[in-house]
Amino acid sequence: GLCTQCGKCCESIHLGHKGRYIQNTLHFNWLRLWFKEYRHFSPIGTTDDGLVFKCNALRDDKTCSVYGERPTFCRRYPTEAVMIMGKTLPEECGYVFK
Repeated sequence: GLCTQCGKCCESIHLGHKGRYIQNTLHFNWLRLWFKEYRHFSPIGTTDDGLVFKCNALRDDKTCSVYGERPTFCRRYPTEAVMIMGKTLPEECGYVFK
C-alpha cells in the first residue's frame, strides 16, 4: 500500500520493546534515557495492552516534522510485528496485510 498521510498511526501508537508493549511510564522513561528514538513519543493513555503514545513530530497538517530522521519504528511501519502483537491498522491507512 501507500501512506495516505491520515496521521492516525502517529496519534495513537502502541510502542514495543523486545517484542512486548511498553506497560508503564517507569519503563518508558528508562527506555527514553537509553534509546533516543523513544524521545519522539509521549504517553497519552493506557489500554489493556499497555501505554498508548502520540508522536511529538506530527504537524497539524498530518505531516512529519522529522521525516528525514524519523525513528526506525516509523520507517518500518506497518510491519508484521504490529499485526502479530494484535493490533489493526487504522481504517484510513493505505496499507493492508494479506
